[in-house]
Amino acid sequence: KTGAFGVNVSVCEDCGCISVHYNSCRDRCCPMCQEFPKEKWVDARREDILDAPYFHVVFTVPEELNPIIYSNQKFLYTALYHAASDTLSELAADCKYLGTDIGYICILHTWGSTMNFHPHIHAIVLGGGLDVK
Repeated sequence: KTGAFGVNVSVCEDCGCISVHYNSCRDRCCPMCQEFPKEKWVDARREDILDAPYFHVVFTVPEELNPIIYSNQKFLYTALYHAASDTLSELAADCKYLGTDIGYICILHTWGSTMNFHPHIHAIVLGGGLDVK
């Protein structure tokens, strides 16, 4: 936030204090301009979640399968989703582990941080659940 986008000047009617406020670029990626809206959004999301621990789980495949997956994306992305979902549900339902029906959300990423083709699924898993009995 600099004067490049203009400024607003406020003067207190009681004490005469002058405050200068820079106009923002309003770019959604700007860390300066979007810090407050981001924090407001995060606070609103905190009201939507349960007061329980969550875990981040990643499901990936061997790199050697990437050419096959790339050539059959629709079918194999669906298979990867089902494998991740079935694994989470089966392990959580097993009394040896939790014996519960858990909540989770899965997100497909197809590229790695170095922009290489790297299909994998991120899952946010609730650290508890409902009894299956």
